[in-house]
Amino acid sequence: MEAEELTEDDVLRASVEVANAEACSGTDVVQLYVSAKQSQVERPVKELKAFKRVGLEPGDVEHVSLEVLAQDLAYYDEDASSWVVEPGAYEVIVARNSEDAKAFRARFRIIA
Repeated sequence: MEAEELTEDDVLRASVEVANAEACSGTDVVQLYVSAKQSQVERPVKELKAFKRVGLEPGDVEHVSLEVLAQDLAYYDEDASSWVVEPGAYEVIVARNSEDAKAFRARFRIIA
């Protein structure tokens, strides 16, 4: 992950390397989830925010970068009748699926 602090105008960037250790070619989908850790409203535990399908030949390694606008982390505030990017702690999770035990995890903060 590039930055540990973001403003609502920034872009969250995360990169991982994907390797094919098998004897045949294959594809996989790298998924990026975000979890709000201190939200004032009820939110999903993890929200899928980006993904990329990767095709690899045997032994290949590919660098995969995913980006999410901080604005895409907003929730709709009914009282204010507008979208709000909530300051606070978040976790980014990059994995093959939402339950991947080998997921890359990092914390970041949205600052006002």
